[in-house]
Amino acid sequence: MRTSRNLSRIALFVVGVVTSFQVTGTAVEDTVYINRGQMLAIDSTYIPYYAFNATSVFDKENERLSLFVGDTMSLTVINTDSLTHGFDIKDYLSIDTLIAAYDTAIVSFTFQDIGVHIYYDHSNAEGYRYMGLGGMITVIDPSLSASPFYWNIKEHQKSFNEDIDNGLPVDWSTFY
Repeated sequence: MRTSRNLSRIALFVVGVVTSFQVTGTAVEDTVYINRGQMLAIDSTYIPYYAFNATSVFDKENERLSLFVGDTMSLTVINTDSLTHGFDIKDYLSIDTLIAAYDTAIVSFTFQDIGVHIYYDHSNAEGYRYMGLGGMITVIDPSLSASPFYWNIKEHQKSFNEDIDNGLPVDWSTFY
């Protein structure tokens, strides 16, 4: 009799542990704008630059998107530029969305693992990421209280920015 009581207590404990780690996601909606602008360089000149921003006003810093594990984000991407751009998430089931000039696309995604994921413009991946079109999606566990830290350092060669902005090819082997 006593043994069966202990077993039932153990079984209840195990069930309690399993259910306490269950994550139920919520629906999250957000918007980013693909903007073209000018970035002030260290030599006090301005260079062409692109960014995913929270508004249609250009800012050189890309929008950081945050989700809890299991959340599903419905992201509206608005292209304010005169060129077609794209949206994709690195190492995610390919979204591969192209967005015509002055058009809008809605993409949805869900992450089940904690971590940082990079979103970017894949239509000219190397060139547009270099020009700034790449941001972070942070997926966090709501039970953790750790503070996020982001460090985003970019290095630019003015002639590359100008060539890419004008639709010209660049020779990446000459980047110093």
